[in-house]
Amino acid sequence: MTRTKRYDWVDFMRGIMMFLVVLYHSEVYYGSGHSWSWIFEPFFLSGFFFISGYLFTRDITKVNFMSKLKQVFWAIIVPYFIFVIVMAFPKIVLGHSNTQQILIDIVMLRASWFVIAIAVMQLLYAAILYIRPSVPSIVVSTAFMFLIGYAFVLMYRNCQQWWVENPWLYSNDLPNRLPTCLNLALVQSPFFALGILFKYFECSIPNYIIVGIKSLTISLLLYVVLYVWIDHSYIGSSMCVVMDQYNNILLIFLIGLIGIWALMCISNRIQNGKLLNYIGKYSILFYFLNGATLTFVSALMKKVAFMDPDNYFNQFFVAVIATVVMFPCVWFINKYLPLLSGNKDSFNKLSKKLGLGIQW
Repeated sequence: MTRTKRYDWVDFMRGIMMFLVVLYHSEVYYGSGHSWSWIFEPFFLSGFFFISGYLFTRDITKVNFMSKLKQVFWAIIVPYFIFVIVMAFPKIVLGHSNTQQILIDIVMLRASWFVIAIAVMQLLYAAILYIRPSVPSIVVSTAFMFLIGYAFVLMYRNCQQWWVENPWLYSNDLPNRLPTCLNLALVQSPFFALGILFKYFECSIPNYIIVGIKSLTISLLLYVVLYVWIDHSYIGSSMCVVMDQYNNILLIFLIGLIGIWALMCISNRIQNGKLLNYIGKYSILFYFLNGATLTFVSALMKKVAFMDPDNYFNQFFVAVIATVVMFPCVWFINKYLPLLSGNKDSFNKLSKKLGLGIQW
């Protein structure tokens, strides 16, 4: 892939996937349930795990576990606690949810599954490569982790009563999530590992192969849409990462990989779309804000606009409006609350300004 200082294609790709996250949630917040998201369901979240693996390290032999631990703590864990507590406060005050369960879910790191699952993958692979930095160790460990993760997928299909009744192990508000969302992370570990391996072998891949495959970008994308449509109509493969539910997991993972590659090729061709690049650069903030923003925008649109919530164009429009609303919020946070942005440079500047003596 084309190399630039900040990997512009990575930001662009994350921007696309982050908007798909907003669109996916718009189907529920504004519409009556998931509808057309089955088209991008196989790759829009798995793509984030792939990209996180791709950016994980420049050299698998030089992974420092303590450095990764510090990075995960300041970039993910600290923003996680601040955001989820702020978002949970209105629910607690208004009595809309079980206060005890909300607090347990926050403490057990499952109140915002996606970022925590990424953090878990970062630490697991940092430990693996710190102990044995080699390609075989990545492959063997990934296979082992995936099997454990899929065992939980099967377990939740017929969960034991004693497990369901323990609020620390099981949340009725957020079902099928282990503490730290470990099970959700493990089953997605192949995508994270493939990101690491692609980065490792990237320079070894002959350029004519990359160019040849990139020339098939449109064909790959059309193949994905066609296959997913056939699968959706006749086979019935599906995945819901947040619920740890998979049907025909190998098929859905295969089409996910093809979708990820198509997105990579598209992003590598375009790279510089300022709005999408900005969303991708600060995707963690857009992720944390998208639920609350969609709640507000959806409620407002239902009151003031005479639109059919079940019309997918209207759901898409609401997703666009919500994304636009998030832009000034993200800008404000980056400028005045950099601790929440998960941005290394912003954090170090704030630490130096306040004299904290902490450098990331």
